[in-house]
Amino acid sequence: MQALAPISDHVEQALGTLSDQFVDASNLRAVVSAASARIQALEDVAQQLLLKRTLDAAEGAQLDILGQVIGQVRLGSELDPTYRAKLRAAVLRNHSTGTADELSAVAMMVVSALSVHSWDSFPAGLGMAVSVSSALGSAEELALEQFMVAAKAAGVELVGLCWYSGKVFGFSEDTDPLVAGLDDGTGLVTAGTFASFIYP
Repeated sequence: MQALAPISDHVEQALGTLSDQFVDASNLRAVVSAASARIQALEDVAQQLLLKRTLDAAEGAQLDILGQVIGQVRLGSELDPTYRAKLRAAVLRNHSTGTADELSAVAMMVVSALSVHSWDSFPAGLGMAVSVSSALGSAEELALEQFMVAAKAAGVELVGLCWYSGKVFGFSEDTDPLVAGLDDGTGLVTAGTFASFIYP
């Protein structure tokens, strides 16, 4: 569906259609200007209705209405940018078939994750480690848990969900650049930090 291009010069267009014999007819020009100004007002309102119903442009109450449609209510005093990101994640969650890529995309939107690592657990389990730029608060942890549990496939157990900021602790044979072992005591090698488990 093609978007309607806004028209911002209804008055000028209407006056431009007058034939030469009416160019100097001031009363007629006044009537045409008045009528086309009302059309311009309707056009402006119609454009606002179209734009304010999009996730990118909606604010405040309009965003709350979109949240009701999507199935994600605003939590407390959540600001519009944070809530808008959660709504985008909710759209992905609602259409998720539970693949690791889809879950990663949801996590990226919910907590602005830098990366997401997932692992399979036999027979039907999935674990996820989410890398973030700074520590998550309890509200962010709860949101991440709720989104992941809702987005995973039915019958698949979420066996572990954790987040970490910076390098996570691991074994020295791990070649992942986001993994670090123990501090070597010289100050040249920084130890990895333990991930914070959210679930289960």
